[in-house]
Amino acid sequence: MSASARRRMRHACAVMAALVVLLAASGCTRTPVTYEPRLAASPPSKLGGTVPSQDSSRQAAALMRLAPRAEDPAGYGFDPIAALRHATAIAAFGPRPGGSPAERQAAEYIAARLRELGYEPRLQEFALPSGLTSVNVIAVALGRDESRRFLIGGHIDTKPPSPGANDNASGCGVVLETARILAKNPPPVSVEMVFWGTEEFIPEGTDSHHLGSRHHLKTLTGQQRDQLVGAVSVDMVGVGSSFHVRTMERGPQSLRDMMLRDARARGTNLTFLKDLGRTGWSDHEPYELHGVPAVWLQWQKDPNYHTVRDAAGMLRAAPVRTTGEFLVGFIYRLDEERIARLDADR
Repeated sequence: MSASARRRMRHACAVMAALVVLLAASGCTRTPVTYEPRLAASPPSKLGGTVPSQDSSRQAAALMRLAPRAEDPAGYGFDPIAALRHATAIAAFGPRPGGSPAERQAAEYIAARLRELGYEPRLQEFALPSGLTSVNVIAVALGRDESRRFLIGGHIDTKPPSPGANDNASGCGVVLETARILAKNPPPVSVEMVFWGTEEFIPEGTDSHHLGSRHHLKTLTGQQRDQLVGAVSVDMVGVGSSFHVRTMERGPQSLRDMMLRDARARGTNLTFLKDLGRTGWSDHEPYELHGVPAVWLQWQKDPNYHTVRDAAGMLRAAPVRTTGEFLVGFIYRLDEERIARLDADR
């Protein structure tokens, strides 16, 4: 090869190398992220239940096709597809009234996923007025300050005949995906994750609801209550066009106000919507009424609420993503100044 030919070849190689660098910087050469649609198998149920069916796996795959992953602006890596996969698996157990075999099977699925993440979940059983037994699933992500604790949770049960994909497998999915992030990156304070049993009325038409969250609060010692800086119920976050933080306005409102300020500062369209229920409409109720700064995160409206149509195929990634990214970011911004503001409101 002549000297001039070698010079032309070196020049061409240099041009190609520069193009590769430019394309990489623009993101054009990024390898697409792919997701395995197969649901993780849960262990055999103590009550003889089975793992989610192949139909639920196909539903999860459909959700993933509809919702490619976006970049997480907070940088914590919340994956809405993983949250949707969990919600689909939980909804596959079908209607889950408090104390039912299906509620227990869903609880065991959640506990199994937490163990895979390295947690040691605790199943907290409690008696129902019906004579049946329901269960809370509890796990703790230790924070840099282990003397303070922030609570997040979602309820496992449903109102029959609904399979409860949005109400409230969606909230459980968000909390499970948050647990994955917290397991890898210790938060500023310890985070207690509670998956409550029996949020819905038992029996219908009474004030007997939020039994899992009420039982959890009742079992806390005085010191544990003092260590609790705030509580968030994540309930119905997979369907809707408007994002709300909700309280009964009968307890401390500092957590609500802090979340609204955070949302404005970060361009998240979060608004306050009062919980008008006489005894509340979600599991924030017992904590708020006992002086803990507590809120409920919810999307509205869901036309399939409490019906058989509340199925996994109705869930959407956009509200799940917004909820998860906002909640995770808020947890990691719980510095000493914010904790002091929450404590001052108790």
